[in-house]
Amino acid sequence: MKLVTDKIDNLPTYGPPNHVGTVNRRLLGPFNGSNDVEVILGQMDNKGKALPHTHEKMDQIIILLDGELRCQTPEEDIVLDKGAYVLIPKGLEHTVTCLTDSAQFFIIYNPPLQKLD
Repeated sequence: MKLVTDKIDNLPTYGPPNHVGTVNRRLLGPFNGSNDVEVILGQMDNKGKALPHTHEKMDQIIILLDGELRCQTPEEDIVLDKGAYVLIPKGLEHTVTCLTDSAQFFIIYNPPLQKLD
């Protein structure tokens, strides 16, 4: 067993499907030995939005590092500020919108999204 280490700037970026103004970097996941959880560093600009979608097979946690995000479900509308987090249970439709010039956040999927792709 080996430690996994790298620099965030070395990791490739990708734009997730059904998102605009969003750039993600996969930090941990099945691609580097973390088979039970996936961790992503996300950046959303002032026009960033995750269109309505559902993760049918995994829970999602968003931990806001900087900026403000609005997370909406059919029954709730919450605003996250720096240091806040939200758990979005599997199967719950949601949208996420950036409310500031930019927002940076961690996303944690359990089980890993990439493992299910």
